[in-house]
Amino acid sequence: MRQLLCCILECGYMDINSLDNLISEFSIELDYENIIREFGKTNINIFIYEAYEQIKDMFVNQNSEEIQRITGKDPNEVEYTIFTNYLDNCIYYKDEEIETLFQDWRSKIGG
Repeated sequence: MRQLLCCILECGYMDINSLDNLISEFSIELDYENIIREFGKTNINIFIYEAYEQIKDMFVNQNSEEIQRITGKDPNEVEYTIFTNYLDNCIYYKDEEIETLFQDWRSKIGG
């Protein structure tokens, strides 16, 4: 079964574990059918990216007051980057204080 998933998702088995760990760590759910419909393919990087989008939303929702205090901006307008390249994937914030806040928040979540 794992071999079939790797073929469908165009990845290795460790990539599947990486996505599964993100989903478990943050207790998120992905709407796979909608993602496939939206992007027209099943590459695992798309699913990892979408998982990080949900993680970003969780972080912003749970830390909006602190983000606004630090930046003086709407928390939804804070610059961030989601990088996905199979096992090498991450989200990071361009503002160093926000990045520190994110890493602290992530460590409390379980990461």
